[in-house]
Amino acid sequence: MPPTSAAALLVLLVSVLPGSLYMWAFERQASAYGVTLADRVLRFIGVSVAFDLLLAWPAYATWRAAFAGRPFGGGQFALAWVSVAVGFALPASAGTVIGGLYSSRAGPDGWPRVRRLLGRTAERRLLLVAHGRGREPRAWDDLFTKHPTCFVKIKTVDGWWQAGWFGRQSSVGRFPHDSDIWLERAWPINADGHIGDRPYPYGVYVPANRIAWIEVLEETAAQEAPCASA
Repeated sequence: MPPTSAAALLVLLVSVLPGSLYMWAFERQASAYGVTLADRVLRFIGVSVAFDLLLAWPAYATWRAAFAGRPFGGGQFALAWVSVAVGFALPASAGTVIGGLYSSRAGPDGWPRVRRLLGRTAERRLLLVAHGRGREPRAWDDLFTKHPTCFVKIKTVDGWWQAGWFGRQSSVGRFPHDSDIWLERAWPINADGHIGDRPYPYGVYVPANRIAWIEVLEETAAQEAPCASA
């Protein structure tokens, strides 16, 4: 049922917008996090409730101190503007920081000042409180979360092998998108199935529908491991 008055509309916006801002900011850093629109709606409603509870007493104290029984003037407008700006900036900032920490949680890069301020233990607890113990939605996502840098060997559906370095400039398609991969540096594969000594001067992209399977190798073992037989 739609709101029937300006006050009801204001209450609806205040109740929903904090969670929306948090989720929008989070997904700017960590990509799509919800499965469907309904899932996202439930998430930002829950986040809105948390922020509304957190900010309810400060908002009430501000109203009692500056607005109760007094005419609305310029100073009160300024205070109301600052209060609304803080109320919306807080969830947006929280979503940005937590999304950044979440998207870079597997490696040391990303948000170094925040990580130094929090420490690893506090960071883990923050992400646990914010997003629980949920696993990655697919083995593919879990694989590259746990291996932020590695050599990979990819066998395509037509039997060809491609090797490359998955590093900080590489990327993979994450849920709910296709499992394609961009390797920032392609490497030759010798006739005996080992990775060559020097990389090619270019990267390589492999679309999801061309990948039959993938092998992940640590850097120290990459040139010692031959490709599996077809």
